[in-house]
Amino acid sequence: MRVIDVQKKCIINYDWDWMGPYYALSYVWGTRPFLTLNKANESDLRKEGSLSQRLLPDTIADAMELVDNMDEHYLWVDSLCILQDDDADQKRFINRMRTIYRAADMTIIALCGEDAYAGLPGV
Repeated sequence: MRVIDVQKKCIINYDWDWMGPYYALSYVWGTRPFLTLNKANESDLRKEGSLSQRLLPDTIADAMELVDNMDEHYLWVDSLCILQDDDADQKRFINRMRTIYRAADMTIIALCGEDAYAGLPGV
């Protein structure tokens, strides 16, 4: 499973056996385009600091900030943790989303806004 390391600002592989807690984000994508993980950008997004150099939608950026402010490291966000142009990867992780959300120490749920640019109120 891939997660965002919010302190290193990059995508990493999450090891269930030895890594600490992770958090998940549930939000509305909407219709406006935004950065997603794909085969072409995966190696770049794995470089430390790469997500700080990209324009992220407010909801994702706010969730990263929230997790970082809690002095935690890992955030699972579907658009950045599932390869969006790989049918096998999508099928594998979409079928496991229930487990991913259930295993998260906390799920951040963005209840307001019409898309990923709405942000998290108060963050």
